[in-house]
Amino acid sequence: MATQTSGGFHIVLNLTDKADARDFYAGGKSTCAILTANYGNWLEIQRDSQEPVPGTLYCKPRGVHHYVKLLL
Repeated sequence: MATQTSGGFHIVLNLTDKADARDFYAGGKSTCAILTANYGNWLEIQRDSQEPVPGTLYCKPRGVHHYVKLLL
């Protein structure tokens, strides 16, 4: 799933598959390592982040309102 917030684009992975979860958290030759090698200048991988639910309204400083958009 991909979402868009005011902070950028976010890919949310389903880590219920043990092999996928091990690949994500272990690093090495994982998809995350390949993405970081290719896009490391602007890509940030957060392994324990919490993403807002698509459709959620949230506010930035100065009262600017944003909605989380579901892209895929």
